[in-house]
This record gives sequence, C-alpha cells and structure tokens, in this order.
Amino acid sequence: MAAHFRVRAAYSAMADLTREVCDKTCIDSRPGRCCESSYCELAIDWAKSERVKLRRTAHPTLPLMGEDGRCTAPAHLRPICAAHQCDINSLGFFKPRDGILSADEAFKLTDRYFALRAKASADCDIDSQYEG
Repeated sequence: MAAHFRVRAAYSAMADLTREVCDKTCIDSRPGRCCESSYCELAIDWAKSERVKLRRTAHPTLPLMGEDGRCTAPAHLRPICAAHQCDINSLGFFKPRDGILSADEAFKLTDRYFALRAKASADCDIDSQYEG
C-alpha cells in the first residue's frame, strides 16, 4: 500500500478510536467538545501544504464543523485533531473508569492508539504541524 494510503488509513482509524473513547468516557457530551478554531486553521493550512482546499462551513466559531457536529475535514488532513484524546495528552494512556472502561480495555486501546500513531508517523510527521 502506498504511503499516502497508509497515512489516510492510520489517521482515519485513530480518529475513530479517539472519538469512540471520548464518546464513552468524556463527561462533556457535546460533539466537537475539544475543538478549537485554531485547530481548524491548522488543518486548513496543513491541507494547503498537501494541495487540498478545505471548504469553510457556516459554523459561527469552528470553520470546519459540519451541521451534524462533526468535522468536515478528512482525518489525515487534521492529524492533531485525529490524534487528540485528553487522557493520552495528559496521562499518556487511556484512563480506566469504573463501569465504563476496564483496566484491560484501557490498556488494549492505549496499545492500539500508539500502534496507529506509529503507522501514521512513519510516513507523515504529526509534530510538523506544531512548527512555525
């Protein structure tokens, strides 16, 4: 599989995984609860560097938020968002939660997350979005 398709597949799977864990564990149930307009702008700039033009939506604060409460940009064009999950960002692992996420499930999901991140970063440097 070409590098381009591996990156797309890895970020898509990572976005699905982080969304699944967030939907299950986050006390804030709003769609896009961790979205920021600056992340949309980073995604728009990243897409430009990939020669892709992302359409801005009519959302009042999040330029890529669709009417359904989901981002309109494909996951590989918003790697920071696709990779974001509060537990991973603060603790480095998915935190078990009584009755919601068992320790075994959290461990397996953490392993899956980092395996996907390694696949994506092998062909695309996720940290390059942070460079100015």
